[in-house]
Amino acid sequence: MGPSEPITPFCEETAPYKCFKIETLEDHGKSARRSQVGEYLVEATVHQVRYLFGLNSTDDDLKNEEINLKLAEDRVKQEVEREKRNTKETEKDIGEYLVEATVHQVRYLFCLNSIVDDLQNEEINLKLAEDRIKQEVEREKRNTKVTEKDVEKWLVDVDNVVEEVERLKEEIQVNKRSTRPNGWCPNWVWRYRLSRKAAKKTLVMAKLQVFGKFNRVAHLKPLQGIKLSAPRDFMSFEATKLTSYQIIEALKDEKTMMVGMYGTGGAGKTTLANMIGNEVQEQKIFDEVVKAVVSQNPNLINIQDQLAGSLGMTIQEKSSLEERAKRLHLRFTDTTKKILIILDDVWAKLDLATIGIPFGSDRKGCKILLTTRRQHVCTAMGCQSRISLNTLNEEEGLALLKRHAGIGDGDFSMNDVAKEVARECKGLPLAIVSVGSALKEKGISEWKAVSQKLKHSKLVDVEDVDVDVYACLKLSYDYLKGENTKLVFLLCSLFPEDFKIEVEDLVRYGIGLGLFEDADTIEDARNELQLLVNNLKDCCLLLDAGEQCVKMHDMVRDVALWIASTGSNVFMGKAGNGLTEWPKKDGLDHYTAISLMKNNLKELPTGLVCPKLEILLLGSESYDHFIVVPEQFFKEMKALKVLKITNGELSLESLEFSENIRSLQLINCRLRDMSSLGKLKRLRILSLQDSSFGEISEELRNLGELRVLDLRGTFISLTMVEKFPPLEEFSGDIELKIEQKSTEINSEPCFRADSLDEDAECHPQAFFFSKLRRHQIKVNHDYPKNLSRSTALRVSDIEASSLIVFKPLYRNLQFFALVNVMDCQNIVPSIDQGGFNELDCLLLCDCKDLECIIDASQQLVPHTAFSNLTQLYLTGMNTLSEIYCGANYPRQLLENLEILYVRRCQSICRLSSATLLQQQKLKKVEIWSCNKLQQVFQSYDDRQSDLVLLLCLAKLKLYDLWELKWIWRQTTHRVSLQNLMDVEVTECHSLRYIFSVSLAKSLVQLQTLKIRECQSLEHIVFDDIDVEGNVSAGDKNVMALPMLRKLELEELPKLINFCPEKFYSTWPALKHLTLESCPNFAIGAELEANLDNFVENLEFLYVVDCNQLSDAVLAVLKHGLKNLEHLKIGNLLGVQLFFQLGATLSDGQESKISLLRSSLKDLTLENLPELEVLCKGPTHVLSLQNLTSLILKDCNRLRHIFSSALARNLLQLKHFRIEHCKELEQIIVEDEDEAHNQISSSDHLQHVYFPNLIYIKVKECNKLERLFHVDIARGLQKLRELTVCDNMRLVEVFGQKDEAGIGNDYEIVLSELWHLELNGLPSLTNVCPMGYHFIFPSLRSFKVIDCPMISTRFSAGQTDSVHAEAEEPQMDDENVSAKVPLECASLVVDCVSFDKIQEVLPPYRED
Repeated sequence: MGPSEPITPFCEETAPYKCFKIETLEDHGKSARRSQVGEYLVEATVHQVRYLFGLNSTDDDLKNEEINLKLAEDRVKQEVEREKRNTKETEKDIGEYLVEATVHQVRYLFCLNSIVDDLQNEEINLKLAEDRIKQEVEREKRNTKVTEKDVEKWLVDVDNVVEEVERLKEEIQVNKRSTRPNGWCPNWVWRYRLSRKAAKKTLVMAKLQVFGKFNRVAHLKPLQGIKLSAPRDFMSFEATKLTSYQIIEALKDEKTMMVGMYGTGGAGKTTLANMIGNEVQEQKIFDEVVKAVVSQNPNLINIQDQLAGSLGMTIQEKSSLEERAKRLHLRFTDTTKKILIILDDVWAKLDLATIGIPFGSDRKGCKILLTTRRQHVCTAMGCQSRISLNTLNEEEGLALLKRHAGIGDGDFSMNDVAKEVARECKGLPLAIVSVGSALKEKGISEWKAVSQKLKHSKLVDVEDVDVDVYACLKLSYDYLKGENTKLVFLLCSLFPEDFKIEVEDLVRYGIGLGLFEDADTIEDARNELQLLVNNLKDCCLLLDAGEQCVKMHDMVRDVALWIASTGSNVFMGKAGNGLTEWPKKDGLDHYTAISLMKNNLKELPTGLVCPKLEILLLGSESYDHFIVVPEQFFKEMKALKVLKITNGELSLESLEFSENIRSLQLINCRLRDMSSLGKLKRLRILSLQDSSFGEISEELRNLGELRVLDLRGTFISLTMVEKFPPLEEFSGDIELKIEQKSTEINSEPCFRADSLDEDAECHPQAFFFSKLRRHQIKVNHDYPKNLSRSTALRVSDIEASSLIVFKPLYRNLQFFALVNVMDCQNIVPSIDQGGFNELDCLLLCDCKDLECIIDASQQLVPHTAFSNLTQLYLTGMNTLSEIYCGANYPRQLLENLEILYVRRCQSICRLSSATLLQQQKLKKVEIWSCNKLQQVFQSYDDRQSDLVLLLCLAKLKLYDLWELKWIWRQTTHRVSLQNLMDVEVTECHSLRYIFSVSLAKSLVQLQTLKIRECQSLEHIVFDDIDVEGNVSAGDKNVMALPMLRKLELEELPKLINFCPEKFYSTWPALKHLTLESCPNFAIGAELEANLDNFVENLEFLYVVDCNQLSDAVLAVLKHGLKNLEHLKIGNLLGVQLFFQLGATLSDGQESKISLLRSSLKDLTLENLPELEVLCKGPTHVLSLQNLTSLILKDCNRLRHIFSSALARNLLQLKHFRIEHCKELEQIIVEDEDEAHNQISSSDHLQHVYFPNLIYIKVKECNKLERLFHVDIARGLQKLRELTVCDNMRLVEVFGQKDEAGIGNDYEIVLSELWHLELNGLPSLTNVCPMGYHFIFPSLRSFKVIDCPMISTRFSAGQTDSVHAEAEEPQMDDENVSAKVPLECASLVVDCVSFDKIQEVLPPYRED
């Protein structure tokens, strides 16, 4: 509404509320004249508003006041117009603003309904935006991504605002009801107040919607710290110890960039490389270790993905190998961390640049360890150190063989023959392990037979293949029990090298081949297959690769393919070889299996004759590259039983000749002619996962033998399900909209528990579900693709009455998720009366009507319920008041619960009764944003005085629980928390303490304790002795937390102490201590008791805004913390100096001590108003050789920072920031005992300062005249960012005090400098002294703002370099034209290309 528009009383259809940016008069730089006008206008407006609040409730009075207001408006407009004529343009803005503000005040009175409508609309829009973000967050979490902090804060803010809006709407409704019936006598005060509040909330919600447009909501969780896989029973021998030592020592050498480990196949190179990777990370030689398997046929994209995955990143560039390499290279080099790259199984020279692996001068902190069978590969790759892994000697080989064969040290009867077998294995661990496993529990006669067989084995000598290893592995294969075991072993060779083989794939191949004809069900076949796989793992022919996955060692795979090259089963295994054309073979008539998966075939041939082919596996490497299958491709493959195509395009008519197919998997395929599917009468397994196809229900009805159907990734209707044949296993996504309920499900609109059994029998869909033994079903939701259990159901966005059709699944259901299910008050008995006793995981989200999970007040509650539930997740259940309600809860209720997660359940006041959550197996509890929750646990019944409850609780996280008063209520001395390891409590503002004394004494495993933003917290440990009586007689006043490693206490304004007065706590293992914004906190007793432990163990210390701790912290620092790496001290009084070196040296001792070393890496000093000197005493004895980051802020008495001796020792300093140090005059000052009083040029030429410095920022140091001597700039060869701003007296960035000769070396190149910013420097004349020439080859971000005195000539060279030269100011026109123009004192260049810089700067000209 503009200022000239009329005001309509009670204008409910007024234009929606608009948001205005309010700028104060000061923002316009008002003059005295302007101030008078503003005061007059404000006074006039205030009077008009005051009149409004005195209105009578009659129409005439309202109209009169409207007239008065319009007169006032006209008067203001006249005044504004008059001032405008006097060239006071700004007053127009002021007048318009004041008039608009007045209009808004009136609108608050007359347009409440309209404002409330706007409020409700914005609330709806905000909730829609919140739902979208939540869905994205949930999706990313399942991809192991971590939610961004700003997204988490936004969601919390939205929840808080929505809750406030709901309360406001309730308040509006209450006040409306109190208004007189005719509506003409409202309460103007509350009407104004509520309208104003509603308008403000509308504005807040609008802003939240704007702020909620995130580029991304999560990032990949870093995988650092995850150990590389290595056998649990790894035996270390002299050969491996020596090689490991040599490799680690080589990696420590600064000159060594790449180490090559070579040895024969099966010698254990991969295992040893993994062990070395783990060890160098544990020893902190490297910060990160990443690994990729190269293999005989390198797939460069796959190698890039392996490395990226190890780094916790995703390469977004999918098309260009070069762009992917650049992204990976940037990740390796754009970090200060040291990274070890392990390249395993390298067969030939590898182009590292093509992959994106830094090498040579650009390697930064990266080093490479490669393993290979060929020594010459180490030479070709340029390894500075080449180390061989020798085989085991006879004694070591015998020990390894006996271990895997299960022969005890006391069994001497087998020694002789075992020695012979071990000798034939030639000291190769892979051969020894495989033979030993094959001979486990075998008699001596079989051992002798094996010995003879190995002696006389004749294998063809193949390049790079150890014949002895092949013979040993072939023998292990021969000793496998049963032909099925051997065939499964050979099937594993059809997968690519180093591939994670899903056991489920082997199940489907085995069923297709008819390996399990005696199995009655698919589940029986699966169990048989698992036994075969376990046997192969026991024989060390397969390796465990995670849940339901296995791997094959590359040599074992080679042997398997060699075995399968002859005999009754002849395989062609070319999986993952990067083929673009069908392999050229003379004849295919003898092959029984062909695997070309993970290749990039451009086209398939026609007319192939494969009469014996039973298995065909095809697939492209990329999901956007489709293999087109010709119509006649399968014509001569009549024996085909197993077919799997990934990323293909085909017509199912092409399969009409292959009627024997029993297992058909078409993954992400484009399919046509689905009617032909019905001709595959013998089909038992069908997977069309992520494929596009039309209606198939009629075709499926004709497949009488079909037992497994996988339709994940494609929505199907519920009516389609009833036409499916009887299945044992089904996975798919069902679409069931609320409006379809009446047509697709014939059920009563009222959801009654007592009618479930009767109604369920009426549904053909329920009959279909009743036959299923294994299923993964998602309703109205297609994510995640794989649910975590074998029987899983996830239902979204339906009414509870529709759940009746799924009732047959409930009895054996393991995973159950309900999202936004309406009209459901409880789970048991409303949804099912059986009690869900097989359920392992229950997830409930946004079910608005759910009041409790179990309602025992109803008669149909079972005797047992949720007895096997291990995980319970409750999110957004705003009507849920408690987990269980009623008198007698079922037996075994939640007795196996291990994980409890509760979030945004606003009606819940307590989680349980005394028994419900005191389960022995509960390990993890997380509770977020439950505003009415007052207690978490209720303590055990004290009447059972002879019982001490030993809880398994290991992790407790409480966040945003404003009404929480107790974590544990009532008596606790019968409770033990001996397994609790991690505790985190945040924003619990009513909580006064965390643990009682009796609980704290049981915390023997506690490792992490984080308490933040609890406004009422007074004690970490509360003295409960007076409440509970005396504790046991053996108790003392010491509370030991022997495993505590991390303690963080932040923003606790009322915290007084850690323990009660008569107690103190010891932390012998503490490494990380953060104390921030705890102004009343005093832990002098703890600091004194733990002083020796701190000296030895403390690595991380942050103390900020804790004035009671000043003396104690300084006392601790004076003792020297030998392992301290990270230190931050802020807002502490009494800190006058930091390093007191005089206290460490006695008279006469100085000559004996050359260097006092420190482990400190990061040092931050903030808001220390009394700090005058950083270091006092003989500074040449102090070495901060490990310091990488130094930050100084608001140290207003600090006059200088380093002595020259100390500065020379900062060899590792990378990050240097100084801000708001008002008295700082010099960064580097000369040592008192130096011969010269000034820093001379010759001194700086002799020493290199800050050789690893990357980042410098100096801000608001108003007495500083220059940063460094100009010769120090020569050593800043790694400097990338230099920011200097708001330093009033700064004359030069790099300068010198005297006019000494420049010398011949006047040119200084800062080759890495990328960002240079000079901002708000009114005294700055030059970047460098006269006669010097600075060159910045990498400069791309360049800012010069508000530097009116600068005379440095900046120019752009032809070699993409920026030049800076200091010159005397010249006033003649000729020279001025050659420099940066005067207006370029406000020059701003901020880009990532040199082209923009060239547009602003003049070209460089040599004099």
